Amino acid sequence: MAEYYRNHIPNFSTLAQPLFDLTKKNAKFIWGEEEQNSFKKIKQILSSKLLLQYPDSMDASNYGIGAVLMQNDGKGEQPVAYMSQKLNKQQQNWNATEKECFAVVSSIRKWHHYVAGRNFIVRT
Repeated sequence: MAEYYRNHIPNFSTLAQPLFDLTKKNAKFIWGEEEQNSFKKIKQILSSKLLLQYPDSMDASNYGIGAVLMQNDGKGEQPVAYMSQKLNKQQQNWNATEKECFAVVSSIRKWHHYVAGRNFIVRT
């Protein structure tokens, strides 16, 4: 269920990494504190009324990248969609600048239908 809502959960890939690790081929299913904390945090976000009210910026971590598409509605910036993506082993070896640039390119590609032909601002 959480996978369906991933576009509405900031930093979903990073939050869910301990759970993704359990699904890897030949991985032993050991539910520890890290997995429980990941599950609880995702569950808390999914049950929150303010799900799309948390502003976030473009970001990259050791395991994933994330971004939020914002729109100014005259009262301030409001989130339109969230994006997160797990990094593969090679991408995890990139430096912070490369990961941030990858986050910019990935988010623009994902939201192409929103931003094509329009002026927009990228914040990192």
